[in-house]
Amino acid sequence: MAAALVEVRGLALGYEGRTTLRNVDLRVKEGECWLVLGHNGAGKTTLVRSIFGLIPPMAGTIRVLGHDVPPAGPRDLVRAGGRYLAQGPRSFDELSVGEHRSVLCRLHGFVGAGERASSPAARQRVGDLSVGMRRREALELLLPGRPRLLVLDEPTASLDPASTGPVIRWLGAMRVQGISLIVVEQAIEPLLGLADGALVLRSGEMTYSGPAAALRDRNELARVFL
Repeated sequence: MAAALVEVRGLALGYEGRTTLRNVDLRVKEGECWLVLGHNGAGKTTLVRSIFGLIPPMAGTIRVLGHDVPPAGPRDLVRAGGRYLAQGPRSFDELSVGEHRSVLCRLHGFVGAGERASSPAARQRVGDLSVGMRRREALELLLPGRPRLLVLDEPTASLDPASTGPVIRWLGAMRVQGISLIVVEQAIEPLLGLADGALVLRSGEMTYSGPAAALRDRNELARVFL
């Protein structure tokens, strides 16, 4: 039986003493892909930020890559093989792609940044890349250091269909490599065939946690979303 890389039990989260997310359970085994779904404001980003040690729990437990969170924080999880991509990741737009990769790898203590600095693609200025290419660049920067777990907050947000396809294929390639994925998404249909499981949040409550394939039934999807 595959080990659980992420185990969340009875989680409650909030800000300034106010509970915004409650009674959440999640178990992601090695090599699995799980979706975190729900309308805007349902608590999806709050959940994945807490999984990566950015928001402390008000109740419940979080264990990621063999570490209790807290006391473990983002740096500990990166060293253990975790990676987190926030919504709208920031970049140093004046740098070339090669320089950008080199700087960010060094910041995180990794050696190697992909393409040689002499290649045409590596000489492009980050700020000149299309939205889709910038997103792919942000995803590729998660890979140095042999990650075991990728936590991605809406990786296809603001992308047109032509740019969404390559991102979905990239996620599929990561899954084939055995990397575990937790993906927050609004674009549900393209990912249901890729994912093992799905967790649905509605107004701070968990309304579904189980096989992603079950949500292909539109009646079931409506029941847990509406």
